[in-house]
Amino acid sequence: MKPLNDWILVALEPLPTQVGSIIHPSGGHVYKAKVLAVGSGKPTEYGRNPVDLSPGDRVAFLRWHAEHQQGKQIRHTLDGHGEKDLLLIKPEDVLLVLEEGDPHLST
Repeated sequence: MKPLNDWILVALEPLPTQVGSIIHPSGGHVYKAKVLAVGSGKPTEYGRNPVDLSPGDRVAFLRWHAEHQQGKQIRHTLDGHGEKDLLLIKPEDVLLVLEEGDPHLST
């Protein structure tokens, strides 16, 4: 699967409520995921605005993006094709990129 435009295909993993000394105030409503594929970027009048992520990056984003109506529809469609725990998100949904080797962010 290759996402179009600025969509990002990710494989979901749960993120702990506390990451290092940072405690998420909404009780752990954050997911982490591995980027599987990235679209070519959002079309603009001057070409494309590329997505600043690459396959293999690990990202964190609010669980809301997976559970609101559009996210539920996307997950249902992917589940129907046998693709469990995959989701399409937008670049603006990403809170941060998780750096490899940080002991506070390992699973």
